[in-house]
Amino acid sequence: MILVRHGETELNARGIYRGKSEVSLSARGRTQSRAVGRALRGIILDGIYTSPLERCQQTARIIAAGRWRTNVARADEFIDMDFGRWEGMTVLQVKKKFPKDFEMWVNQPRKARIRGGETLDRVRKRALAGLDRLYKVHTDGTIAIVSHGVVNKLILCSVLGLTSAGFWRVKQDTGAINVFEFTPWRAKLLLMNDRCHLGRIRDVVESIAESSTLAGASTDDERRYKKWQK
Repeated sequence: MILVRHGETELNARGIYRGKSEVSLSARGRTQSRAVGRALRGIILDGIYTSPLERCQQTARIIAAGRWRTNVARADEFIDMDFGRWEGMTVLQVKKKFPKDFEMWVNQPRKARIRGGETLDRVRKRALAGLDRLYKVHTDGTIAIVSHGVVNKLILCSVLGLTSAGFWRVKQDTGAINVFEFTPWRAKLLLMNDRCHLGRIRDVVESIAESSTLAGASTDDERRYKKWQK
């Protein structure tokens, strides 16, 4: 299975919790999506499945462009996490208005209870149910799934044998590609958060020194939020 995070949106760039809010790809996000399409060129896909939200649908359609008889199908199990009352707020706004909830989200994400939203374990359960369903349809084939940072990270935690408590140990950039073998009994990770199609390896390495935090609102540009720790 090939797991892709959608391209960047304006809300990603501004560090705003998106959740189930609808937002389209930015110009950069469309460029990232085209780069993903080029990276997957030559790989035979039995299908492309996508979260129902527009940012993923757009990414999936761009990936599918020019492919012969490759269908894009909606898979609701991979919709983004419901961030409840946090949706539409910046990280700093959430930290100020819900300080205890935010501290739990950063330090003990599996135990976090976002008001009006989902828990990580609930998101993980539905995402894994989606994988099981698609495996039964494509037992011997290769498919691509376009989803969101939170959902992708929870899937990768499962593949790595981590609980949802390991959420912050996994990184997902916009436009990133992951590859893993999957059956309901075992999984093997082959590639994680590959973004070399988006830029030089040096850029990836240098971004590690610049990133510093665990917001969940914009995992591809975490250096924006160094103020949290002050």
